[in-house]
Amino acid sequence: MAIFAALFDFVDDPAGFDAVRAEHQAYLNEGRGSCRVLGAGRWVDDGPEGALIVVSGDSADEVAAFLDDDPFQTAGLVTGRAIREWSIRLGPWMP
Repeated sequence: MAIFAALFDFVDDPAGFDAVRAEHQAYLNEGRGSCRVLGAGRWVDDGPEGALIVVSGDSADEVAAFLDDDPFQTAGLVTGRAIREWSIRLGPWMP
């Protein structure tokens, strides 16, 4: 099992996010296959709209497939996404 950081860029559409937020949160809480969300949240600084989701999974491809079906993604609210395997060295998310 590996841990992946998924970095998202979002459109500026508060009403769009409000419309699917509950479905998005439920989807991430359920996970799929080996994918489990360890943490997720939006950036709160003055930078562009976006978020970080930390996911455990067997491969980057599996994590990508899981995130492809996220309601924020399917609603067209995501403008960019990068998934990178994270070599965690310390903390409660250690495998």
